[in-house]
Amino acid sequence: CPFPLRVNPGGINAGASSDAWLATLGGFGQKQRIKLHGLKCGLLSAMTYPHAPPYQLRTVCDFLSYLFHIDDLSDDMDKIGTLGARKVVIASMCDPTFDSGTRLGRMARG
Repeated sequence: CPFPLRVNPGGINAGASSDAWLATLGGFGQKQRIKLHGLKCGLLSAMTYPHAPPYQLRTVCDFLSYLFHIDDLSDDMDKIGTLGARKVVIASMCDPTFDSGTRLGRMARG
């Protein structure tokens, strides 16, 4: 690969903070926390955005963690459940007053 390997030094902090945010807001149990930590979204974000300032790196890390979490949830859903989750996520992101009463919606607004 002709490109130098660069890693944002804030990746470890961004990953740890993002994992804690998602696990707390999502009400994760121990098994889910271990799985989330194994994703290493902090490292992925740090390698993708090596020059990003800490707050931007954390935002990217939160978004990637959330996307992976939605992907995991959708694996156990049927078509109706997946479409319902989509509606909750989009409505929560587009309208800050929308409250679905679900963890998925709270995480989308968080």
